[in-house]
Amino acid sequence: MSLEYLGEEPSRRLHWVLPVIVALVVVVAALGWWSESVRATAAETLASDVSQVQSDAEAGQAKVLSTLTYAYPLIWSSQVSEKVRSSLRKVVEGSAADVVTDLAQLRDRVANTRVMPWQGDQLKDRASVLALVDAYLARFRRIAGDARQIGAVMAQSPPAAPDLARASGDESTSDR
Repeated sequence: MSLEYLGEEPSRRLHWVLPVIVALVVVVAALGWWSESVRATAAETLASDVSQVQSDAEAGQAKVLSTLTYAYPLIWSSQVSEKVRSSLRKVVEGSAADVVTDLAQLRDRVANTRVMPWQGDQLKDRASVLALVDAYLARFRRIAGDARQIGAVMAQSPPAAPDLARASGDESTSDR
C-alpha cells in the first residue's frame, strides 16, 4: 500500500458516512416531531371528547326525561290498557336507545383516537374517556332495555369526568 492510498481512504469513508449520519439525524428529528404532533392532537381530541360525552349524555337524559314526562300520566294509569302502557314504555325505551346509538358512535371515535404505544399519559386518558362513555352507555342501555328502570338509573349519580393529563396541566415529558 502506498501512502497516497492510505491518505485517500478516510475521505472516501466520510463521503458516505456523513450523509448517512445526517439522514439518521433528520429521520430521528422527524419521528420526534411526528410523535409530539400525535401526542398533542390526542390530548386535544380526548379533552374535547370528555366535553362531548357529557353534553351528549345531558342532552340524552333531558330527551329521555322529556319523553317520560309526556308519557308518564298514562304509563302508570290504571285507566288505560296494558298494551297502551307497554307502548308508551317502548317510546321511552326508544328515546334511550337513540342516545345509546349516539354514544356508541362517540365511543368508536374515542377508541380510534391515535395514540402511540410509548405515550403513557394519552393511553391512560383514552382509557379514562372510554370508561366514561361506557358508564353512560350502561345507564342508557338499562333504560332502553326496560323503561321501568329509569327511576333507579336516575337516582344514581352520573359518572364523573376524568382528570386528563393535559386538562390538569400535567404535561409530562416522559412520553416525548
